[in-house]
Amino acid sequence: MALELSFFGDVLLLFSGELFFIAGLVSFLIAHALFIKIVTNRIKGVNFSKIIASAIPFLAAFSLLIFTLKDSLHEMLWPVVIYGLTIATFGAVSFLDFLNTKSKKSLLMLFGAVVFMISDSLLAINKFYSPAQILEVFVMITYVLAQYLIFRSMILDIEKKQ
Repeated sequence: MALELSFFGDVLLLFSGELFFIAGLVSFLIAHALFIKIVTNRIKGVNFSKIIASAIPFLAAFSLLIFTLKDSLHEMLWPVVIYGLTIATFGAVSFLDFLNTKSKKSLLMLFGAVVFMISDSLLAINKFYSPAQILEVFVMITYVLAQYLIFRSMILDIEKKQ
């Protein structure tokens, strides 16, 4: 379902206008909430120091991006902040899962989350800060790679359970 919502988010982002952008953002927001649920279901037994260690790099990257974009976001500030915190949470729980298991499936999910964050950061920079056609190419390359890594992680999880 998360992958399907990502697809619908992509379709909505093909159209121009703030309404389509917000609808695409909501679709991706729900997809990432599902990704977070998938990863948190994998996590068994955590301690506070691992939670903090996994959150710091993603909150730092999120903060840097918002600091860079804040003056150009205007009315989109809060939607972007909410979405950004959600994807940072996805990265943090993926990192936490990797710290706990050191498994191939958790590594793939972590790489998928990181590459997704890179893709969305490039998208935000391109849309709100400094548009460049080359960024559109990098957005798509990183997006497809992120979806593939997340998908492979989920397939490994299914194969392990069987």
